[in-house]
Amino acid sequence: MKNAKRALLLSLALLMIALPALAAGKLQTDQENLWEVKTDWSHDAFLFAKVTNVGDRDISISSGVFEAYDAEGQPIASDDYAEAYVKCLKPGEYTYVRMYGEIEDETKTAADHMLTLAGKSDSSVDTLRLPCVTELRLNESMGWYTEDYMYVTVTNNTEQTLFDISVVAALLDQEGNILYLEDDNLYDGRALTAGSTMIFRMEIPEEFMALYEAKGMTPVSVDAIAYVNIEKD
Repeated sequence: MKNAKRALLLSLALLMIALPALAAGKLQTDQENLWEVKTDWSHDAFLFAKVTNVGDRDISISSGVFEAYDAEGQPIASDDYAEAYVKCLKPGEYTYVRMYGEIEDETKTAADHMLTLAGKSDSSVDTLRLPCVTELRLNESMGWYTEDYMYVTVTNNTEQTLFDISVVAALLDQEGNILYLEDDNLYDGRALTAGSTMIFRMEIPEEFMALYEAKGMTPVSVDAIAYVNIEKD
């Protein structure tokens, strides 16, 4: 009887080992870049991050907390709203996250930071990603002045008209560091017809360009995600 009981317990243990782990989405922060931008009218700490779903189920970024610290480790800026540009991440997909906080003490300088992101399983939305091509144009002539732009050409490769197309563009240096994030969208009153393309042009603020120059950094490329969040029935 005891031998039979041991055999049963052993069989159950082997069965539990053989069962696959419960499927779940899992967020992984691949990159975090902190930038302090000071102008005549503002003093802010910006946090740009790239986040990937390394799990095996769909997941969305539900919340986030960002804090910037001075050299002594004291908090000088914070944000509790994570601007995550893609609603639903399928396994293996990535998105960008932008957070920032005002540095109220003008004598303080951001030296370190903390980023915490939380996710939740998402079965209410499908995020359709669209093919896009990017181009970086620095010092583009606009007549009597020049501007710095990120261009994203988006193609509707579906057979239906798509409303609410959104784009997030990441400005990168030669090592892939995120220098800046910008987004744009068509809102709900405009659409891209099937098979057609549209160009989004996003300006790089001059205060960020001045910061790169001061640090000896050069923007070299743009990565972009074009997408539509579609509510499931």
